[in-house]
Amino acid sequence: MLTKFPEITKISSDEKIFDKYSVERIGKTFRKILKIKNLQNKSYDIKTFRKTFASDFADKRIWEGDLADLLGHTSADTTRQYYKRKNAGHIGKRLDQANGLENC
Repeated sequence: MLTKFPEITKISSDEKIFDKYSVERIGKTFRKILKIKNLQNKSYDIKTFRKTFASDFADKRIWEGDLADLLGHTSADTTRQYYKRKNAGHIGKRLDQANGLENC
C-alpha cells in the first residue's frame, strides 16, 4: 500500500485520506448491506466486520505494516497485538488430515 500512497505516513492524524468515507457514511452503508443480506437482526456490527477483515488478511500473510496502514494503526505492533496470525483454518485442516477427516 505504501508504494501506491508513499505520502500516507506523512499526513497528520486528523487529515482524511478518503474524503468521501466518513464514519456516518460507512455505518449507513454497512447497515444497508446487513439489510440487503437479511442480517440486520444478527449481532454483527462494524467492529465485527473490521476484525474479520483484519484477521482474514493476517491469516493470508498480508504484511503487518500494510495491514496496519489499512486499519489506521500508527504501529504494526498495535496490529500484531489485536490481529495475530492464528492460522486457525490451516491448523484445523492439518488436524483433520491427521485424523483422517479431510474428505468428510
